[in-house]
Amino acid sequence: MILFDDDCGFCRWSLSKILAWDRHGRLRPVALQSPEADDLLMGMDPERKMASWHLVAPDGRTYSGGEAVSHLARLLRAGAPIAQLVSAFPRTTDRAYRWVARHRDRLGRALGERVGHGNPDSPSCLRRSGPGGPYLPITPLPHRLHLRGPRRGIGRSTRRRSCASRRRRPEPRDT
Repeated sequence: MILFDDDCGFCRWSLSKILAWDRHGRLRPVALQSPEADDLLMGMDPERKMASWHLVAPDGRTYSGGEAVSHLARLLRAGAPIAQLVSAFPRTTDRAYRWVARHRDRLGRALGERVGHGNPDSPSCLRRSGPGGPYLPITPLPHRLHLRGPRRGIGRSTRRRSCASRRRRPEPRDT
């Protein structure tokens, strides 16, 4: 199970990417604000609980923050190389995670996310249904951040042609 802050736009955005990667449905998202999270993180003080995301591994162990990244990567398809990399540099991973956690509000605003809850009935929300997973309101990326597809403001006439289409075609000969 992956426990996340449902009031954090960046956290919801990150979760949507992780769940898209989790094609086998191994992860089940649980909001930190839910009673289920209280049961899973029993004994953890509320400040520490809300300070980062948590992963409850299949063996029942709980990992938090940067420490959880390698365990999460091992659960994801083709995540082994990432798991090896972050395991080799645990202090760097933890420092990177703490930087992201400190700046998550700013990152969420940059991604166009709004703090608060989405409307699952809205067509702009991504619905994840699958084994054991509830519907999650997750706002998609704004157009300017999509990596694929045509870029705004650039028409076909201004795009560079491929090498094959730039070659001169032979002039027809008169016979």
